Amino acid sequence: NKSKDLTFEDWKNIENKINSIKFWSLPTVEKELLGTDGSQWILEGKALNGYHVVDRWCGGKISSVCRELIKLTDLNLKEDDIY
Repeated sequence: NKSKDLTFEDWKNIENKINSIKFWSLPTVEKELLGTDGSQWILEGKALNGYHVVDRWCGGKISSVCRELIKLTDLNLKEDDIY
């Protein structure tokens, strides 16, 4: 496990992306759809009023937030590495 402190600007950027996709009102599972090639993306959030999780095949609507979070990790990943 590792952790990283975010700047205020980084946090606001993530928060804005989360709000722009209406994360807190997205259904946890859109439909049961799995493929033979791709990846399962899971985004979890905890707020004062509760917890929410969204699970999507190949990212779907949550991919923009997930990609931004991956950029903040300092991992050196290529596009092909995340699928």
